[in-house]
Amino acid sequence: MKLTNLLNTDFENLNLKDDNIRNFFIKLINKNIKNQKVDLEKNLSNIIKVVHLFSNDPLIPQEDVLEKLSITKNELIEINSIIRNNSELQNIILKMGSGERYWNSILPFAKNTKNVLNDVYGFPLRIAFFPGVSCMFYCGFCGRNQDAKYPSNVAEIGINKLKSVIDEINVGSTAISISGGLEPLTNQYLGSFISHTKNKGLRVPLITNAYSLTSGYIKKNPGLWDLDSLRVSLYGVDENTYDFVTRSKRSYKMVSKNIIEFLKIRKAKNKKVKLGLNFIVLKENIKDIKKLCDFIYMINKQSETEIDFLTLREDFGSVTGHSNNLDKERKYRLEGILDTEDRKNLLNELNYLEDFKKKYFPKMNIDYGYALNGLINNKLDYHLVRAEDNEVTKRGYSQLSVAIDLLGDVFLYREAGFLNREGNKDYIIGRIEKNKTLKDVISSHLRNYKETYHKDSNRFLDSFDHLMTKLVTQASKDKEFGIPFESGPVMSRTEKVNIDLGNNWYS
Repeated sequence: MKLTNLLNTDFENLNLKDDNIRNFFIKLINKNIKNQKVDLEKNLSNIIKVVHLFSNDPLIPQEDVLEKLSITKNELIEINSIIRNNSELQNIILKMGSGERYWNSILPFAKNTKNVLNDVYGFPLRIAFFPGVSCMFYCGFCGRNQDAKYPSNVAEIGINKLKSVIDEINVGSTAISISGGLEPLTNQYLGSFISHTKNKGLRVPLITNAYSLTSGYIKKNPGLWDLDSLRVSLYGVDENTYDFVTRSKRSYKMVSKNIIEFLKIRKAKNKKVKLGLNFIVLKENIKDIKKLCDFIYMINKQSETEIDFLTLREDFGSVTGHSNNLDKERKYRLEGILDTEDRKNLLNELNYLEDFKKKYFPKMNIDYGYALNGLINNKLDYHLVRAEDNEVTKRGYSQLSVAIDLLGDVFLYREAGFLNREGNKDYIIGRIEKNKTLKDVISSHLRNYKETYHKDSNRFLDSFDHLMTKLVTQASKDKEFGIPFESGPVMSRTEKVNIDLGNNWYS
């Protein structure tokens, strides 16, 4: 029996009376057990069940685990200890189940949930910077106020505020990203911010729609070459599909031209910045995956070089069916929910993508994100983690992550950082000023916040914020139940994990 087969087995029906199966698991568990007398005859079945649960559902609370087992709380604590101190079982949980991608994101943050629960100050482990002034697209799945833009005189002042936050960062302890909000390239001073950040010693990833990524903009902003990665949000594969999503007639021609030109300049300059594409999977564009392959092939051929990576993401609303009647300024909406049949069709398209990649661009890395990673492994029912309204609070988790815009406003949640979005002011915890640092803002927030909930508040969370919210909720429930992370089955949740916090889509 192989470990990969282990995780795809229906454990409720696993025949542990079979000598071969029992001996396999007994040998596995005994292999690296640390100074513990373990009654495997008594605990084997429950050990396997707990390993299976956490390998596939990293966010399951201990109380829910106990409900699935016919044992006492103290017996669960004992089983957790066995698992926690066995490196083979730890490896299965973290690296061999459908929850692998979630575990990769969770582990750098899990230890710091203790600070969140106890309102202890900590500088954010991750900061999203929103330097954009405006946006020329009107994407139906975007929750921004589509009439909002910053005054032009804020562009340089705002960049200087963001630079001051960079100066607060302890290198090696905090990762950053540059995105939106609004389109980052609408800020003419963006290049100087990138260079400032790179000179600090930080990895610098940028997310852009690439509409303004012209040769002229590149020339005026040589700091773009200090990027580690540039990810282009690709909203279609031809003029019609691009116009359908963005409501911008010239968008496809501009974006494809700019990508090709950037790659040509990069090749000539021999620069190391990685360029990739992100494709949002919607009910309406599943059939376009094949055209996406053709698009990448065309870009590579015309630029005479190669795109480095491709990320594919499911739109949160399209997966969950979660929508609301707020964000009234949207020009239109996409309401399609990916049902089981859609996901079967999507899996076929992703298999085609994998075959095409192997043949025509084998070096390109494909990152499927949280949910699609499960789908590509034939798990049709594996969806994005979703936090409920009553888990989204004014407390937030500023010790883990915040977002900051051009005004210096600090937001608890990333999609609250959209300028003048209805209801977002409830999640602004302060403003960076000349005499007020990010540390000051967070410290003040922890002293003064009120634990409040709002209807439809989870619309302010992106997939990462949903995950962090569920992680904090899990930590809180486990602590209240009497089996905190320190007594749980995963050792790494209570250790400082040396894992890169940055966006590393290209490897």
